[in-house]
Amino acid sequence: MFQEFYLQELRRGFRQPMVYIFFFMMALMVFGAVSSDNVIIGGTVGNVHKNAPHILANYTFILTLLGLLIAAAFFNNAALRDHEFDFHQI
Repeated sequence: MFQEFYLQELRRGFRQPMVYIFFFMMALMVFGAVSSDNVIIGGTVGNVHKNAPHILANYTFILTLLGLLIAAAFFNNAALRDHEFDFHQI
């Protein structure tokens, strides 16, 4: 039964353009930050290298926060749908 609900949510989610827009934005941002010196995520200061541990920790932290915001946007639709059909009490 859990598998049916899970697959239904996946099918419904992949039909929405928001999934592809967010995926494209994240992929473009990561590609730009890795391949170009003009896009900086995590911040480099002076002659600190891009692969320094502190910079990588900041990079991971910022992308994780963006990922959490994106996940909240996805689960918002499911929560609103549960409330609409009075399933939120369960």
